[in-house]
Amino acid sequence: MPLSEAAQELAQKAKYLVSYLVAAALSAFFLGFFLIHSSNSCAQFLGIALMGFSGSAIAALTSSLDRYANGFELDDGSKEPAAAKGETFNRRMATWFYVRPFLGLVAAPLLVWGWQYWLKIRLSSRVPRRAWLLLHS
Repeated sequence: MPLSEAAQELAQKAKYLVSYLVAAALSAFFLGFFLIHSSNSCAQFLGIALMGFSGSAIAALTSSLDRYANGFELDDGSKEPAAAKGETFNRRMATWFYVRPFLGLVAAPLLVWGWQYWLKIRLSSRVPRRAWLLLHS
């Protein structure tokens, strides 16, 4: 059964989205990998942020492909094909998938700083390692 015009439009939007996410993930990953190994701390920060961007782009890509495989949800709430179950690709989520990689751009540096802070506190603690393990097991 052929898709309706609205579903065909969503299918085209999904193809553009996949192309964007693949290009964004790959370029951010390789540029981030290059920058992380720089001696400049600002470049390292940007490299970490780009790696987060890449990771979030991959997450958005897998989620959008799963939804695309299940079918489409039209603006009126109907699904195509009619037997589609689960989460389906729709216009509202497509907009979110375009923006989602930017969440990783912010989250990755915060996560790395948090790990570094925790390790710094942990390693500078005056509590002997054996006592620390006993207290936290």
